[in-house]
Amino acid sequence: MKEIFFYLPGFFHRMHLQLALHQMMERYPEAFCENIRIGAVYGSFPGAIWNGGRTLLGQCDEQQMEYVLDCFAQRHIPVRFTYTNCLLEPEHLEDAFCNRTLELAAKHPGNEILVNSPLLEDYLRKNYPGFALISSTTKQIRSLGDLEAEAEKDYKLVVVYKSLNNTGELFGARRREKMEILVDSFCMDACPRSAEHYREASRAQLMGSELEFPGCEAINRDFYDFAENKSFVRAEDLYGRYRDSGFAHFKLDGRTFTDADVIESYVYYMVRDEYKDRVRLILHKTMEKLARI
Repeated sequence: MKEIFFYLPGFFHRMHLQLALHQMMERYPEAFCENIRIGAVYGSFPGAIWNGGRTLLGQCDEQQMEYVLDCFAQRHIPVRFTYTNCLLEPEHLEDAFCNRTLELAAKHPGNEILVNSPLLEDYLRKNYPGFALISSTTKQIRSLGDLEAEAEKDYKLVVVYKSLNNTGELFGARRREKMEILVDSFCMDACPRSAEHYREASRAQLMGSELEFPGCEAINRDFYDFAENKSFVRAEDLYGRYRDSGFAHFKLDGRTFTDADVIESYVYYMVRDEYKDRVRLILHKTMEKLARI
């Protein structure tokens, strides 16, 4: 049976949750769906101005970064940097913090970078050729022809924009083995402000300020509200027609979700029905214990 890869959100703030999940997958494989694995953990270190999609402010020292990178490398889990800020200018390429994150990550082969900006992508290809590049959903490639053309380029994977999810044309796409499906986007379907939201998040990250984006109708929804989206990929479809059609890469949203919503996404997509309650309880108790430390 074909292996399925899941890409999990927030490698810095949710590292302990991801490691707890990985440990459970190794110790109790019978509780998890057959032939699945963690393909990568994505996100950024706090304060990285190249970060995009969602803001991630704060500070992080080199010792913390090395610890996080080492923890995942020891478990052979790639770290994927969401360096998708869409407002970068040439002067931003010399940012010392972002460059240092990649210098440290380069010590562990197999790490990855999500890209959006052609400017940054050219810089990364020249200066950090050891990283696999993934084309980000924030490019909002909405036509099948443009998606297929993107998949022909020198990317490890291309993250499909959600508007193509569950459409007949997607299942006839060429290069499906290079396409990664965002299965549970919290954003509303056909949101007219999504591009503006990405730009404002990029601007806030560059300025080191909190994102202000009033009027967003999706911001307070929970995991099962997302399931109302036409773009939501149900677990039975993921293990059915998606896998049967040659799709093997699936991204879980959640860098700005609550821990409860992230845990629910893990359980919904990765755990066998008869074990869902037990795995959910163990993950919640793990996070409660960490909160008391």
